[in-house]
Amino acid sequence: MAKAYPQYYRKPSVVKRMPAMLTGLCQGCGTRQVVFTSDPHKSYLPVQFQSPDKAETQRGDPSVISVNGTDFTFRSAGVLLLVVDPCSVPFRLTEKKVFPLADVSRMEEYLKTGIPPRSIVLLSTRGEIKQLNISHLLVPLGLAKPAHLYDKGSTIFLGFSGNFKPSWTKLFTSPAGQGLGVLEQFIPLQLDEYGCPRATTVRRRDLELLKQASKAH
Repeated sequence: MAKAYPQYYRKPSVVKRMPAMLTGLCQGCGTRQVVFTSDPHKSYLPVQFQSPDKAETQRGDPSVISVNGTDFTFRSAGVLLLVVDPCSVPFRLTEKKVFPLADVSRMEEYLKTGIPPRSIVLLSTRGEIKQLNISHLLVPLGLAKPAHLYDKGSTIFLGFSGNFKPSWTKLFTSPAGQGLGVLEQFIPLQLDEYGCPRATTVRRRDLELLKQASKAH
């Protein structure tokens, strides 16, 4: 074997040391904006939450909601709330609200009356909020039942304002002092159940790619 493969007949050796383990959030990990689906008509909105723990927050790491690659960052304790139109491709942000800790009562009023019908709602907290008394207000947005949101480290919620309750609506919480790390969700857009107006023409991306491949050959 040594005569046949002199270049490869060597004892194993350490070519490169293992890199040091990451202590913060991994910015380039996981899939980005790729969804495998058998339905060529569906468009998906990639959403990613970055929720640091107490130590990372004290170090200055930001809290982030990323929508289709656009980052919405906040560094002060409170709540970031984004409202997105589910019928627009590419996505259209209709509202961005930041509620400091001292203004949580104003957020409660906004959840009651301020969110337009037929809207995607993305909510993320930063810092330890002792009393987040909004779980009953999340039920009309898709939460199955009021949840205990006292003394939580982080709270993340994906909801929908409308008569339809999608399966992707979710609530995530972590114990005091802990974060939720990186959470990723792909939200389908332009569903009939949302009440979106029907488009006059439907773009078939699969047929476009097939035509391009046929021309290439």
